[in-house]
Amino acid sequence: MSVIQSITAAARRRDFNLGVLNGVLFGGVDTLFDPSLVLVTFASFLTDSPILLGLVYPMSQAGWFLPQLWVSGWFQSKPTALPIYRVMAVIRTICLVLLALTAYAVKDKGWQLLLFFTLLMANQLAAGFSGLSFMDVVAKVVPPGQRGLFFAWRLSLGSLLGVGAGVWVRSLLSETSPIRFPNNFALMFAVASVLAAAGMAAFAALREPINQALVPRASLIGQLRRARTALQTDTNFRGFLGLRLALIGGSMATPFFTVFAAQRLQVAAGAVGIFLSANIAASLVAYIVWGQLSARRGNRYVLRIGAGLGVLVLAFALMAWPLSRLLGAQTLIVLIFILVGVRDAAVGVSLGPLLLDMAPPAARSLYIGFTNTLVGITVLLTGIGGFIVDGAGFPALFVISLLAYAAATWAIWRFREQPLPG
Repeated sequence: MSVIQSITAAARRRDFNLGVLNGVLFGGVDTLFDPSLVLVTFASFLTDSPILLGLVYPMSQAGWFLPQLWVSGWFQSKPTALPIYRVMAVIRTICLVLLALTAYAVKDKGWQLLLFFTLLMANQLAAGFSGLSFMDVVAKVVPPGQRGLFFAWRLSLGSLLGVGAGVWVRSLLSETSPIRFPNNFALMFAVASVLAAAGMAAFAALREPINQALVPRASLIGQLRRARTALQTDTNFRGFLGLRLALIGGSMATPFFTVFAAQRLQVAAGAVGIFLSANIAASLVAYIVWGQLSARRGNRYVLRIGAGLGVLVLAFALMAWPLSRLLGAQTLIVLIFILVGVRDAAVGVSLGPLLLDMAPPAARSLYIGFTNTLVGITVLLTGIGGFIVDGAGFPALFVISLLAYAAATWAIWRFREQPLPG
């Protein structure tokens, strides 16, 4: 190996490791800022409206996705992606710090809830502006055959930090905790802001290659026209979008599992930490398995298993009454969150690499931007979950989500995975 090749290999390892470090630190952030557990629980102290509680998850997710098609029209003409990531990193850190201060200092519940939703959406919109640059840099830095492993390392090692954070969340939310609401949540949000700032600094330090496949800047309408052409000519892209939307519909019920456990199965609020730790521990093991399986069998194979697990999770939720008598209510919900962790690990390891693998370099920002904006709109629509629970009850929502996962299972079996280069 020549000196130049050695330097190049060392630079790739450095960038790979920095990307993994970013994922590790955000493993802690994601636990302390978990929308279906921590954020919903925080909001439940401020309101008992299922409609408002049902908005927490879609708002926390949609903001990351929504801006990306518009951003892609400008982004595709730029040789580098990291400058916008660095600017958004500063904005996101400010939002998280203000959220911690809101939880600590604002005493009126109405204002606290309003500021919570406002800062949550602002943070996620800023994350959306940087999300496209994140995916583009990953596509440049990580070879196609290693992308599944890259996400697996990020997510598995991040889960280690997440397990510890989950134990801490459990202690902060327990009835014996010396730190009571809202100071316990303020502390969690403050620590999350520190971890997020360090994680974004690590990713911002990557050495990004210059993008050689530049496309002239386009308006939002122009990007929509290009997306329509891509959908007409690329059957895999159409299939991927159908799969992605079905997975979102399937996950609509996930934020309500803890609310269902508390309101219908009488599980104590302090058990949230147990659910969180079980979920993360299961994910930790699953990431390693799915990452290796992705490298050997491909991303489609892993997604097939993940979609099937989604069906199983909802079947367990629908059978909660008899199963809770057999296993105990808390044990049942722990089992459900273990399966959710394994399911989400399969999707997390394989879904992003599958999109990057099939997107042509010159159209990569378009494929990512259009997919994520469409996903963001769909995630916002999942806010209807709260209305479904309010009007028809938890079982109706669980049935709808089960059917969506069944559709995702069908879609992934029809998907044709393209062979990796080399």
